[in-house]
Amino acid sequence: TPDAAKRRRGRLTILALFAIFFAPIFVSWFVLLGPEQLRPSDTSNRGTLIEPPQWISASGVQDVDGEAFGDTYFTGVWTLLYLREGACTDECRAALYRMRQSWKALNKDQPRVQRAFLRTVPPNAAESEFLTAEHPGLRIGRADAAWLNVLANESLLAGGIVVIIDPEGLALMYYQASDDARGIIKDMKRLLKLSKIG
Repeated sequence: TPDAAKRRRGRLTILALFAIFFAPIFVSWFVLLGPEQLRPSDTSNRGTLIEPPQWISASGVQDVDGEAFGDTYFTGVWTLLYLREGACTDECRAALYRMRQSWKALNKDQPRVQRAFLRTVPPNAAESEFLTAEHPGLRIGRADAAWLNVLANESLLAGGIVVIIDPEGLALMYYQASDDARGIIKDMKRLLKLSKIG
């Protein structure tokens, strides 16, 4: 009947409008939360996620003069933390350079991010001179192996890793010392844009 035909057309119109408005939302949800191989590459982290995020305390961490970092050092601001065992070799110096350049690339957001370098041994005289000259503002300290192993195994620590810690003191992800600085920059810029704290 004509009335039934009108009702069908009305229902089809409503369904079409529903599809127009909600289909893009569904597609976005599926691409972002669906199978990993379907996600756009620019939504993925460049660093390796720490799952679950690890809460970090600076308890037991000392600077080169033996002064405690303080339990709350890793809270209130974002932190780029370089961890390593042993001497600061050329590989170590290159990693510190990449971390510094990543921080510089944050431009106006630099004050929201602090930098630190922790390892199991204090720097020798030559290392201290290098670090002071090349990395002003870098907090240098010492932690025992057990503290470092909370975030990384011995294999990773031998080469060194850069860890991103959020203002709540949660270690979120890490990068191996040889990783491209562009990955750190991209992840940090996205995190700082999304974050309302720190």
